[in-house]
Amino acid sequence: MLRPGEIDQLRVGDFCFPEAPELAEGVGLVVSIRQAKTRRVWAKQFVIIDSKELVAWCRWWTEGKGPKQRFLSPSRRRWSQVLVEALEILDLNSCGFTLSSMRGGGACHHFKTQKNLGLLQFAGRWRRPETLRHYLQDVLGIHALAQAPSTAREKLLQTYEQVPLLLTPPPLARREPGTPGVGRGARRPTDAEADAVDRPEVVAAALYEAAETAAKGLSQQSVGNGLSGAEMLQSPENRAVAARWRSGDAGRRVTAALARAMQALQEWAGGTRAPSRGTLAVLLAVFLFPRVWALLIALVVRLLSRALLSFAAHFLSELYAQVVFGAAEVEQQLVEWLQWQLGWPSPAAPPAYLTNGAPTTPPQAPPPPGPTALPTRPIDLLTLLLLALQLRSEKIQGLFGDAPEYISMLRLSFVELPAFFAVLMLAYHDGNPGAPAPADQSCQGPKLILHVGPKKTGTSALQDFLVQRATWLDEVWAIGVGFREVKVAAYDLAIPLWEENRIEKDKCEPKQNAEKLSESVQYIKSLLQRRSLVVVSSEAFGSPSFTNISWQCFKSLIEPGACLSVVVVHRSAATWMASVWSASNKLLSAPQSFESFMASYAGQRRTDAQGDSDPQLQVLNLLNQEFPGRVDAVSYDYLEEVNMSLAAFFICNATLRLAGEHWHRCQKSVPRARVVNKSPLHAAVDVVRLARIYYSARQTALNKTSPCKPWPIVDLRRRGAPSNPDGVLIAYNNPAVADIAKQLPQKCEILDGLFESVTQKWFARTGAQRPRNGSKPICTVDITAMRPEHWQLLGRVVPDCQE
Repeated sequence: MLRPGEIDQLRVGDFCFPEAPELAEGVGLVVSIRQAKTRRVWAKQFVIIDSKELVAWCRWWTEGKGPKQRFLSPSRRRWSQVLVEALEILDLNSCGFTLSSMRGGGACHHFKTQKNLGLLQFAGRWRRPETLRHYLQDVLGIHALAQAPSTAREKLLQTYEQVPLLLTPPPLARREPGTPGVGRGARRPTDAEADAVDRPEVVAAALYEAAETAAKGLSQQSVGNGLSGAEMLQSPENRAVAARWRSGDAGRRVTAALARAMQALQEWAGGTRAPSRGTLAVLLAVFLFPRVWALLIALVVRLLSRALLSFAAHFLSELYAQVVFGAAEVEQQLVEWLQWQLGWPSPAAPPAYLTNGAPTTPPQAPPPPGPTALPTRPIDLLTLLLLALQLRSEKIQGLFGDAPEYISMLRLSFVELPAFFAVLMLAYHDGNPGAPAPADQSCQGPKLILHVGPKKTGTSALQDFLVQRATWLDEVWAIGVGFREVKVAAYDLAIPLWEENRIEKDKCEPKQNAEKLSESVQYIKSLLQRRSLVVVSSEAFGSPSFTNISWQCFKSLIEPGACLSVVVVHRSAATWMASVWSASNKLLSAPQSFESFMASYAGQRRTDAQGDSDPQLQVLNLLNQEFPGRVDAVSYDYLEEVNMSLAAFFICNATLRLAGEHWHRCQKSVPRARVVNKSPLHAAVDVVRLARIYYSARQTALNKTSPCKPWPIVDLRRRGAPSNPDGVLIAYNNPAVADIAKQLPQKCEILDGLFESVTQKWFARTGAQRPRNGSKPICTVDITAMRPEHWQLLGRVVPDCQE
């Protein structure tokens, strides 16, 4: 179950052999892996070998070796060559097996013998169980065996007959170098040829040196002409004379034999050879064309230099990329570990794709994996510190009073410290109360997916898309749309069930529109009978007037027989409040300033049962209470960052629950929804408000000479209200007001810090992906910076005050 690279890096010191009694009790051989391929789980990994036969062979193989010696002497390249040779012998070279195939084969064998995925995951050191599907390829192995030739199967049967030899104990004496083994080849026979021993040049050089050494022993032996035997053998001319001697004393005959031997070995022992024709041709070309050769040499040097520079640049670039990638991996691991310490849930993995095209009920959740080894737990002091940072916005506020939500630092006095640590230990044992409940997989039947807003989070654009593309959704994705027109689901389905619109608070009968409510419910039920997926969108479901009793009434009308889930969207609190202010004042002729809106908002907030006063948190708390484990949450700002529409998320993620390539195909098929119900510029609302002030000043100045009619107070937000009447100034769809707003001085403020606490709490409870960037500045008209020419601009849109 080891990877080829891990085996190649093994040293003898990495093996920890058990004693014989321990081996009898089931304690196996522990092999440490210093440089594992993947180190996301453990930096230093290990495997346990339980086979007694394999432990005995490994003990025999490493006997007598030093701790730092390699476990396998041959290199990985030589190991691959041996595997190729073995496959050629078995006629299996067409199967495409490599060294990495041994890990997959070991995984299949382990699963066949043990029948336990947990043990297989531990033995293979895989982080996730999903990785096993790439290794458990029994059918592929059977297919490869079936495609092998008949000779290969016969040789495999013969090989299986030799398997008992591997189960026998190894020999007592350790093998000597040169014996058969991996990377050493077969034993060399005694009658091997000269070429099998070494190259002829090496042998000839050795014999020539031996002859020269023997010639030195004849330095005192006179052989004639006043020269000794050693002097005769020094020069080639004297050796040629001595080689012709055929008689004489013993010294003369030995000198002649050595001369003849040295002449015969001179050609092989590095003697001077005559220059070849090629050498002469090259020298002649150098003398005839010196500049050509100089340019060729310069060209070669230049090419080599450019190659080296290119290699260095690519190497440094790749090194930088690997360092950045490694830093990102370390950062991600630290973030996941800190989130786990803080009790914040990580984003859930995307659901599995439904391959048959028709949506079905999700599969049952797999059983929890067995216990696995975890990294060493940090010291308790660090754990207490991390828990304190989490509790600063939850239990501590309930203990020492409801602190403002925009305060991000916790200050404790020495008197409060004992109570603080008491709550800290309570939270340490009880867990995080803000963590989301586990997914509920018990819901069966057709699904009704409700989009509940809240308002100003792209609801109008989503409803427009669903109405315009209802036929396409039904034909392509088998999704039914539970309303026929935009806003119909609000006025005919959700608003009649509001608390103030019911006859009694604890009953479901509406005061009016009961027939339309019944028709809408019947239409949804008819769709649920024909389709397994039905979607409904209305921001009225996220209104504070839609209480838990309203949800119970709605579920009693739809259920039983349907599985309900909800989709809620979050938007940056500061930007969301600015959009709500702009949307609620754009149809008013007497709008409210943003500062007044913020003050009234802060004064009218009431806490819910969980102690939260933020509207988006209150909606989330109510949905988690009514639909435990069936709430899909997403950030509006995050979708904007990744250039993804709310319609694509609602269809592909929350409804179809696709993943992988099928998700990409679905996301591309959903067109970008057009902008509907876009709010005007924030400064445009201020233009209408300042125009009223300008009108009041003019009215005060002219009332002494001629009477002026009062500023008309008009509210066009009501359903069925007439269009903008003449003489009434509003910010909505008014180009003149928008043009003046761009020319007036503005002040821009970023208010994210006021809502950081509630924002962290929302994302901690949902596990949704949080946007990286902050919200955009909120720009309004700066009255203190206005000059006379700015007031003159306002006078252009102020109506005449004469009766």
